[in-house]
Amino acid sequence: MAKQEQKNEQTPKTSKKWKAPAFVHQRSFRYGSAATAFTIIFIVAVILVNVLVTALSARFPLSADMTANHKNQLSAKSISYIQKINQDINIDILADQSAYTNAPNYNSCLLIMQQYAQHNSHIHINFINLDKSPTYAAKYPKETLSAADIIVSSGSNYKHIASSDLLTTSSDSTTGSSTVTGNNTEQQIDTAIAYVTAKSLPTVMVSSGHNETDSSSLTSLMQKNNYQIETKNLSTDGVDQNAKMIIINAPTADFTADEITKLDTFLTNGGKYGKTVFLVFDPQQASMPNLESFAAKWGIGVGTGVVYDTTNRYQDSYFNVLEGQTNSTYVGTLQSGLHAYLSVCRPLSLLFNSQDGVTTASIVATESTSKLWNPGTVNSSTASSFQPADSDKAGPFNVFAVATKTATSGSESVKSNVLVLGSTNFFNSSVIAQSSLTNSTILLNTLSNVIGFNPGITVEAKDLTSQALTITSGQAVAIVVIFAILLPIAVLVTGLVIWLRRRHQ
Repeated sequence: MAKQEQKNEQTPKTSKKWKAPAFVHQRSFRYGSAATAFTIIFIVAVILVNVLVTALSARFPLSADMTANHKNQLSAKSISYIQKINQDINIDILADQSAYTNAPNYNSCLLIMQQYAQHNSHIHINFINLDKSPTYAAKYPKETLSAADIIVSSGSNYKHIASSDLLTTSSDSTTGSSTVTGNNTEQQIDTAIAYVTAKSLPTVMVSSGHNETDSSSLTSLMQKNNYQIETKNLSTDGVDQNAKMIIINAPTADFTADEITKLDTFLTNGGKYGKTVFLVFDPQQASMPNLESFAAKWGIGVGTGVVYDTTNRYQDSYFNVLEGQTNSTYVGTLQSGLHAYLSVCRPLSLLFNSQDGVTTASIVATESTSKLWNPGTVNSSTASSFQPADSDKAGPFNVFAVATKTATSGSESVKSNVLVLGSTNFFNSSVIAQSSLTNSTILLNTLSNVIGFNPGITVEAKDLTSQALTITSGQAVAIVVIFAILLPIAVLVTGLVIWLRRRHQ
């Protein structure tokens, strides 16, 4: 009996099999667990995808600009231009990234600048806080740097862009207030890149000594587009034969015969040609026999009077004419819907099409609705008595023209040009600043064409003016019914049906 009990004690006991709690077998737990697991996996996946996309978007253009005028998108012209660059370029933004991201209008400037690095691995975007990097400004002792400015550099070459130059503004003459109208970031960065990568930059000489009209708005535009400007008096200083172009802006004293000879010698350039003279006239000028004869010798006649248009005009003045025709060979393709502002223009005529190796062409002309008011002398006094008349000469009229002399130097075809413009207001500072006008584009493209210099590319400022949404009363009611009534009801009914189905499962 004792042995039997000992044997029984040595026999291991059989353990009971573990059973899951009853709630685990419930249908609601199984579905709930699956939903929870799926939710966790989905959230983790979203986080990982977001991290990956954020990392890739800093290097590759993954975003899509859905704005009407693509105000946040780099243009195809700029992309094509920068993709050809094979040297390292730094775009230093002198601010924290958040300063640009959170600033109205400047956030779109930042989005455009970031796309340069996305389209070319040689281009790098750097954010530099001047307060945290006090030694940075010492690298540019000639510059007065301010927070949010831009420095574009390549090697020892650099260009400083003020943050205010990234945007274009218009001023209200009544209130004096300014409104941001355009984003000019793309043009500024393109030009800066062209500057820091250029092997040489053209010099342009501005004539002085004849009481010429102020050219600062034109020369400022040219300097921003990589032209080197110098001012000289032809009579006392002579001509800089290294210059590519001479600008003569509406003088009130005529040029002497000796100075005209100097212009001829400049254009001939010892048989090498490759030079340009840019003559600007104004309806209010006194007669300039020598300068006008010089233009006529090149096939461009400078008329008298002022062009007006009662139909095709800008704002309220008959003398603020809009262009009707442009020559794409010189001005390129202009943005659709934009126009050039031809204010107080003197008419030009082409005296011949081709003669002695010189060909002429119109660059900008008015519409056929334009007419010529020619009282003999144009000034504020005569203008006060202006009245349109059926007898006034009808247009169109040339207001910007070019004459080109083609010759052979050795085995090479060479050219020199004479540009003639009939209005000093064409490059008025307020006109140049208007993103809705094509004056600056026409000037820069024409100069680039005749000089043979590529300052980068010319793109119009992106329009930032607000466009009002206009809807009818019927459309307004439909929007309220759909989004305020039908859509909420549909969501409520869908949620209720799903809840009832799950409740009875």
